[in-house]
Amino acid sequence: MSYMEPIPFIHRENSRARSVKISLDEQGNVIVTTPPRFLASRIPPFVEQARSWIKIHQEQLVHRPILLDAHSVLYFGTPYDFVVHPHKTGQVQVGISTIEIAPVDSSERGIMTSMEKWLKNRAIEYIIPRTKKLSEAMRTEYNQVHFREQKTRWGSCSSDKNLNFNWRLIHAPKAVIDYVIIHELSHTVHMNHGSRFWELVAHYDPDHPLHRGWLKRFGGEEG
Repeated sequence: MSYMEPIPFIHRENSRARSVKISLDEQGNVIVTTPPRFLASRIPPFVEQARSWIKIHQEQLVHRPILLDAHSVLYFGTPYDFVVHPHKTGQVQVGISTIEIAPVDSSERGIMTSMEKWLKNRAIEYIIPRTKKLSEAMRTEYNQVHFREQKTRWGSCSSDKNLNFNWRLIHAPKAVIDYVIIHELSHTVHMNHGSRFWELVAHYDPDHPLHRGWLKRFGGEEG
């Protein structure tokens, strides 16, 4: 019998957890979330049972396409290369296959900081009016729209109908962004993932399985 090294993991207790949950962070580290006072000695068997799942998803993280680095970006689902103009400031121009930028700091870190700020603003400018339009089409009501950079969520809907969106949705094709908005607006009617919820989603986005696939490929999930 071949010996397999135990899988290292990070244990986190969560007062709201009702069962053991195994997940990966952005670096591929195994995170085990348990209810409080869960016996630590019981965790390794759970991790071992998930060995195949962990291996598959760690490999997917290694090969996950890059959304943004200091040289290129995925913008509305289309890849663009950066053209940096170090002697200009504050200008961003989107071309056919390039985005011309003029960051104050032209180092890699400066480019990343400048582009993240620009992309977040573009996400807000696009998603807020799009949410209003889709809400009117669906005849749903929501309270406020907030933007966050969530590591594991593309969007969520609170019990008081506040919608939260990950500004990094700006990397996704517009049809995928629509799906996330429709998904969260559907939660203003059905606060669960039951059959009636999915019927409502499918009515306004018949291709939602395809759009969910894009989101899973790039990491994260809908609320």
